[in-house]
This record gives sequence, C-alpha cells and structure tokens, in this order.
Amino acid sequence: MTRLREAYDSLNQTFPLAWSPDELVDAMQTGDRLTYFPGQAAEHIDHFRAILPQAVAKVKDMNKPLSNEVVAEVARRANVDPNSELVQKKVSEYQERVARAEAALADIPAAP
Repeated sequence: MTRLREAYDSLNQTFPLAWSPDELVDAMQTGDRLTYFPGQAAEHIDHFRAILPQAVAKVKDMNKPLSNEVVAEVARRANVDPNSELVQKKVSEYQERVARAEAALADIPAAP
C-alpha cells in the first residue's frame, strides 16, 4: 500500500500532463476498504489481486513520449511557445515523476 501511495503521489504531481490512473487509485484504496468493510475482506482481496496488475501496467504505459498535442496544450495553458524552457521543464518533470512511480512499483509482479 505504501508503494502504491508513493506512485499515486508522484503521478498526481504530473498535472496538467497526466494524473494517477483509476486502476492505481482503486488498488491503493484497498486498505481503506478493508478497514471500512472488514466483513467483505475476501472480496476486497480478490479485487485487489485483479486490479493490481492493471494498475502497474497503466503506470508503465505512462512512460511514453508525450504527444505533440499534449505539449501544445501545456504551452497554451501557460501562454508560452511549445519549445519554451518552461514547457520543456514540465515535460522533463513529468518523465521524472513517472519514472519514480514506476520504481515504486518495480517489484510488483505483472500478473497474480
């Protein structure tokens, strides 16, 4: 749960370029659901086992070059040129945060 939270926190800092995938949020909240509904623990664990590989795959999928459209949108929001230092810094920060999220999830098996 701690590593899922680390990945979540890192990816949420990528806004406006991206955000934590729903699957990651779902997996991360399993501990909370177990606390709130302990009588449904078996269901929550089964769901966690199903969603965890999907969450890891979604995070890995984020580690691709950003499209020109996304970069242009960031530039538009900042009212700067898409090749500006500010936009390049945002893209670099995005890549670093996605890499940090991937590292947090690196030892989680891809399949149950």
